[in-house]
Amino acid sequence: MLHTKRMQPHETSNWLSVCKGNGSKWDTCHVGISWAKDLRIPTSGKTDEHNEDGFIYNCFVNERIEEYWIPKLRKALNTLSS
Repeated sequence: MLHTKRMQPHETSNWLSVCKGNGSKWDTCHVGISWAKDLRIPTSGKTDEHNEDGFIYNCFVNERIEEYWIPKLRKALNTLSS
């Protein structure tokens, strides 16, 4: 997963509650809670699907990053540490 947005501390201070849907109607979860690969994503536009910890899904895994770039990064890091 790749998140490139810079966040201020106050924007994530209450994330445990907000990302479970317990904030006010103006609160937005700024922490990425990704849909599991094997989970069927509803096409109805519903945004109230939760994971086993109660967090609302709000982003998707980027397969290109997961399958191509992360292995390249890990390999490069292993080379540096050797």
